[in-house]
Amino acid sequence: MQAYVGRPVDLLDPKAMLSALREVRAVVPAGTLVVHTRAWALATGERAHELRSALQGGVVMAGARYVHGDDFTQADYQEVARAPVNEAGRAFAVALERCAPADVCCVPALHLPTDRPTMIGLGDAFVGGFLAALSRYRGEDS
Repeated sequence: MQAYVGRPVDLLDPKAMLSALREVRAVVPAGTLVVHTRAWALATGERAHELRSALQGGVVMAGARYVHGDDFTQADYQEVARAPVNEAGRAFAVALERCAPADVCCVPALHLPTDRPTMIGLGDAFVGGFLAALSRYRGEDS
């Protein structure tokens, strides 16, 4: 996202993020954009609020990979899902949704202290968890 706007963006500043999101949406021809960081995940655009469960699914999957690497079980995943939220991410999500309630949905990441974090593949894990949660949601509509 920062490459699209051509400058660093404070990822915990709601006003700076809203400005950057507007800039990106002006050049990326997508109805909805999803952005994932270590503190939060958001969707902006068409039907963004329908993606809250999918965003949460992505956050949990990325968190499970962060804590357990490639080797995690369903029980590990469920344990990560019960972790407390990242407080900075929570404050950001609340403030961002107050600033733009109509077209932004934001969920905090999880507070997951670990001595051996896995840093590679977190974006891919997020996308996998996002899509799995989205397919479950879509399946309920059918």
